[in-house]
Amino acid sequence: VPGGGRFADAVRAAQCLWRFPDEHAHRMALRAMEQYGLMLAGLCPTLQTADSPAAIIHALRQRRVPVWCPVSMEDGRGALARDWSVTGDSLALALACRLRVRRLVLVKICTSGRRRAPPGLVDSGFARLLHRCPPWLEVGWLGVCQSRLLAAGLARNELPGARLEVRGGRLRIALRKKKGRYLVKGTGPRRKKARYQIGKAGDTRQ
Repeated sequence: VPGGGRFADAVRAAQCLWRFPDEHAHRMALRAMEQYGLMLAGLCPTLQTADSPAAIIHALRQRRVPVWCPVSMEDGRGALARDWSVTGDSLALALACRLRVRRLVLVKICTSGRRRAPPGLVDSGFARLLHRCPPWLEVGWLGVCQSRLLAAGLARNELPGARLEVRGGRLRIALRKKKGRYLVKGTGPRRKKARYQIGKAGDTRQ
């Protein structure tokens, strides 16, 4: 699932200039994601654009990597909010739930090897949507420079990077050690899993 990149930045800039409603900006941002996906598919022959679950499965059967084009599935049809609280993060999560996959890995500019997540790691609607997702879905986070960690995790059939979860209505991060163990604080027998809060569910200030 591609983000919008500079194409989405152009939508934000246009909205600031012309002051059109968020719903229209959201629809434009969906098309920005498609433009970015088309560009990626043009740069890498192993990628193939796909605009439906059937097209995604077909691409996988052809041993291609599907790049989701969300307009046909989400433009005026999805149940998600149609504003800037929903970006590629929440759209990827919604698609993962729809496809009933076991794992979703978000690849961000910042790396996941830090103890605290940076502000605005995901969009403000992500935690609320994750709370409603099926329990078997694991969501992880990696940086773009951590491709080796991503490949190693996928090869071992494990979730690579830091795991995102919702506890008490808040999105939290549990950092992992090797072999899937959580990074812990302290040295005594009462040490706890290290989880770090990065914002309330539905907090639009992120």
